[in-house]
This record gives sequence, C-alpha cells and structure tokens, in this order.
Amino acid sequence: MAWRRRDFHQQPPAIPGIVRVDCIGDSMMHGAGALPSQSFPAHLGRQLNAAFPNHLFNAVNFGLEGGNIWNTWSLFKGRWRHGQCDTIVMSVCSNDIRVLEWWEVDYDYSLDDVRWSDQGLGHALLIRLLDEIDRFIAETAVPVVIFFFDICVWPQAFADALDQIFGGRRFTFLKVFSDLRPQLDAVPPAERT
Repeated sequence: MAWRRRDFHQQPPAIPGIVRVDCIGDSMMHGAGALPSQSFPAHLGRQLNAAFPNHLFNAVNFGLEGGNIWNTWSLFKGRWRHGQCDTIVMSVCSNDIRVLEWWEVDYDYSLDDVRWSDQGLGHALLIRLLDEIDRFIAETAVPVVIFFFDICVWPQAFADALDQIFGGRRFTFLKVFSDLRPQLDAVPPAERT
C-alpha cells in the first residue's frame, strides 16, 4: 500500500492498525522521471508488506523534486503531528552538501565528494541539522532511517567522511553506492529525460 500523490501539501490520515512509513527526501525519493508505482516509497511498501505478511505497511511518498535534506526536513517538521507516522525514512544524496546552491546546467557531480570532507559551511549546517533530527527522535520516539544513495562509486575517503558525519547518532544510517553512473554517462544527452 502506498499513497499515490507525491507532494507535501496532501497529508493522508493515519489509519489504525497500519504501520505508516513517511519517506522524505529529494528527487531520488520522489521518483523523478518514474511512475509513482516505481518510486522508492512504492517499492519499500511492497517489500515491507511481502516481508511481514502479518502487518500492513503504508509507505507515504513525501519526496520533493529539486529538494534537499534541509528543505525536505523543514517541510516535514512543518506538517508533523504526533502519531501521524510510525517511522521515517529519509534519503540523502551527494549533492545535499551543497547549501543554498541552485543547479547549474553544467553541474559537475565530481566536486561533491570534496565538500563532504572540507568541514566548510555545508558540513557545519549539516551537523546542526543532524543534531536537530537527533532531538526530534529523542522527543518523539519515532525511529528514523537515513540512507545515503548515489549512482556512482566514490573513493573510500568519501565513504569514511560520511561515516564520520552520520555515525554515532540516534538514527540508523545506511550507505548505498551504485555503479549506475557509467551507464547513465553512456546515454547521449538528447536521450536523457
């Protein structure tokens, strides 16, 4: 079961007896370019329901196309009501370290790994936001899972920087790296959607 709308303005009601998982994040969570049934929350709902047949899960897609960890968390907190969801799954991507930057046409993803290690403004603000998420968990007892996903395999130093930033907190942190980037880079620009 998955709520089909993908926006923060619709708040599906909590249904007694159904475990609700609010999925927040950027366009990767939103499922940009995919049908709602192909989004991460839709897959998560199907996987949870298959793995735990004695429970019913509702994964609600609050992914925001063009969003980042800051504005999606802010929007989530703005609509939060206690008892509305049972757990939160949040996605983070390499570009989330770019604070208040708009995407350029010639965006170079290879620079993001440096920003995660440089202890600059993005790093400091991210630490503050993660502290806020920790406080939210302490106050509400709602579990949070944050996963880092990227479509390229980064150097070990980058993975170590992620562990340093996200490790030792109240939330569960998962890293998923993929080798999809070479396949995407092989697609001619005119055919990319």
